Amino acid sequence: MPALAFASQSADAELSDPDFRMVAEIIGREAGIVVRDQKKAMVRGRLARRTRELGLPSIAAYCRLLRGDEFARELPGLLNALTTNHTAFYREEHHFTHLEQTALPAHSAASRLRIWCAAASTGEEPYTIACTLQAYFGGQRHPDALILATDLDSDVLETARRGRYGAGSFDKLTPKQRERLQFTLTQDHFEAPETLKEMLRFRQLNILHGWPFGGPFQIIFCRNMLIYFDQPTKANIITRLMHMLPPGGFLYLGHSEALPQPIDGLRPCGRTIYVRA
Repeated sequence: MPALAFASQSADAELSDPDFRMVAEIIGREAGIVVRDQKKAMVRGRLARRTRELGLPSIAAYCRLLRGDEFARELPGLLNALTTNHTAFYREEHHFTHLEQTALPAHSAASRLRIWCAAASTGEEPYTIACTLQAYFGGQRHPDALILATDLDSDVLETARRGRYGAGSFDKLTPKQRERLQFTLTQDHFEAPETLKEMLRFRQLNILHGWPFGGPFQIIFCRNMLIYFDQPTKANIITRLMHMLPPGGFLYLGHSEALPQPIDGLRPCGRTIYVRA
């Protein structure tokens, strides 16, 4: 989600230090995201956008709303505004190569195959997982395979559910990748085929809170989300994810998200790929 700001640095667009500290505390408490002082300009820009969406006269007025009785109702809007959702089809392609060549062969015989994409964003990642499954099984459906795709941001999940993307989302893909995805051009957008959509279940989830499912998941993707948390929070989340894996289950992290500390029971088996021992 790009940082935005009002065209001019008027009083309407100002974010006071007390208001910034309040917003940073809310984001830290509710989402576990560490917002440092150098991110103030980014926060100001995103609050400016949310302020305009609500028709409020200034960022200060928006922050007064957060301090008042409307806080609980507005909290999802605040979290959506400040959550970064950069993603792409086949991002970090080596993970999908490992998924097809190692992880799926290890678990394809399971009567119940479950995969969790824990930072689904606008859906490009879970759709890439789904088309990798489809390719591995030769275009046939596993009798009981589902991909749970979760994200904190309810707005991006709506985009993911629709499965509709502009042509720019496909510009950097190879011909083979485009062929695998099998998206169809409909008017001014590309739409995911039903064969992929029916494998996916989208749910809003704050990963810091309780998880309303018991697993196990043979494969978990949790990529490019942990970078926003402090070290103890990262270690706690990874430990919880590990306990969702059966022995031999695989965990994929983002390219800059090596384990913050050794986790007993997880061992590396590739570039930011881990297996439960």
